[in-house]
Amino acid sequence: MIETYEITIPGMVQGIGFRPFVAELAEDLGINGTVCNCGGIVTIVCEVRSTEVLEEFQRRLRFSHPQGAEVGEIRIAPIDRKTAEAMGFRADGFHIVESRGDLKGYTPKLPADISICEDCRKEMLDPSNRRHRYPFISCTLCGPRYSIIEKIPYDRDHITMKDFEMCPDCRNEYTRRGDRRRHAQTISCRKCGPQLIYTRMGGGGSASLPEQGTEPELTEDRAVTQCIEDLRAGKVLILKGIGGYQIACLASSEEASETIRKIKGREAKPFAVMFPDVESLREFAEVSEAEEELLKSPAAPIVLVRAREDGEHLAPSVCGKSDHIGAFLPYTGLHIQLTAACGPLVMTSCNRSSEPIITGDEKAQEFARECGTSVAGVAWNKRRIVTLLDDSVTRVFEKEPIFIRRSRGYVPEPVQLQTGASFSGISGTVLAMGGDLKSAFALASGERVYMSQYFGDLEEYSVTAALEKGIDRMTSLFALKPDRIIADLHPGYVSTRIASELAEKWQVPLWKVQHHRAHAASVMAEAGLRSCIGIAMDGTGYGDDGAVWGSEFFLCKEGSMDRVSHLS
Repeated sequence: MIETYEITIPGMVQGIGFRPFVAELAEDLGINGTVCNCGGIVTIVCEVRSTEVLEEFQRRLRFSHPQGAEVGEIRIAPIDRKTAEAMGFRADGFHIVESRGDLKGYTPKLPADISICEDCRKEMLDPSNRRHRYPFISCTLCGPRYSIIEKIPYDRDHITMKDFEMCPDCRNEYTRRGDRRRHAQTISCRKCGPQLIYTRMGGGGSASLPEQGTEPELTEDRAVTQCIEDLRAGKVLILKGIGGYQIACLASSEEASETIRKIKGREAKPFAVMFPDVESLREFAEVSEAEEELLKSPAAPIVLVRAREDGEHLAPSVCGKSDHIGAFLPYTGLHIQLTAACGPLVMTSCNRSSEPIITGDEKAQEFARECGTSVAGVAWNKRRIVTLLDDSVTRVFEKEPIFIRRSRGYVPEPVQLQTGASFSGISGTVLAMGGDLKSAFALASGERVYMSQYFGDLEEYSVTAALEKGIDRMTSLFALKPDRIIADLHPGYVSTRIASELAEKWQVPLWKVQHHRAHAASVMAEAGLRSCIGIAMDGTGYGDDGAVWGSEFFLCKEGSMDRVSHLS
């Protein structure tokens, strides 16, 4: 007997090719109907000819989904035909239909930016492929996500790719059954998508070439070729990444590395180095199996690996006195082409120390002009960046990855609490502001904690502005208005002042927490602990008594955290 159903699927089901997966699964099983993004979930309205087909459909939805998807509780409700038709049901096959913005009470999961997949890498390197050497190649399984989304649901009209109209070839792939790019929202090619532009910088910081009769701007393959030539010549480049601009040079060039240090005002802190592949990295560093897995993961973070004493060496100023290398692998088509031709490259955020990473095209050009002859050129494109995202930094401890900086590749995927946010007696939605140094905030709802990206130190006004913009964006995007705000106890913290202003704006309570108690509580939440002895070996923090605290021992039981001892 034919029955009609509404099926709702929460979880990580947007931006990873889930709707094309549903459509092809339904087509294989002979199911008619529609699938669409509805706010943070996927909704299916379908006609099924038997209970057995419905059960098989549900089983495959749960266990055969695309890589990167996370399927929550699948809800199946029988509906009458009239209701189904009012919801857009179609009986002439199965169709992916226009998205709707209704969140239906679900807090969405949105995908982080994903490193280029192996299939796209192969296509880009294949001379017979129409996307050969196209730097912005992507599909349903890879490419920019959070950095370019303006609102949900995740759809072409809601991301900055809406600025580029698909050509007939891309449109054909976008609608073709079985194609890897079916409903890939970032689909593009050199005919219709973002193009690489290389603006060469001349003497005096003007955007012109020193040599007369040559072009100040190069595009497409010529732009890539010139970038490679300038890098090989030991010059410094500025290039547009996923979550912001980067500064690059040969990791073997001491002069170029020192130039970058002067540009950024960065005295000794090591630079991150992008290697063509793990094999080339092993010439310089020891790489364990767990570290290799992390390097090759879809997030493609920077991983701290131990430098080899008997191996190849980078320029002395790249890592300074550190015995570790902050290494990562190419995560875009442009990165692949540059590192393949040039070898290891210093690849650091484009900013002056203490300022946020640059995301705007005009600001990047202005920054390059201010550098004068120190920068050879700016490699950029017209795809807008909505959210700034530095590269994430990790290391492996006892075969497990730990975060030093959580940003591109991980944000905005939520951290799942093992014991729920209520372990501390807090319910509802909570905005936790963090401290002033290495600032980030967190938005907690139920058992999910949405961690923001890294912003920097709030002593810089531009960092403060970026943090406030980030709070506004995340609360709006996830439709989460805090029921209370938590801030540091220190009365002079910028983050505490912002928290106070937001509490007044939203008319919600403000709680203040001692700095080292917050450190202990965060580890408890991450490890799912209800009680423990918490040892916070931090620097100084404003204490309950107004004195300077440091190196605390806490007895943590359920909702209490008593300071039982400390180092003088």
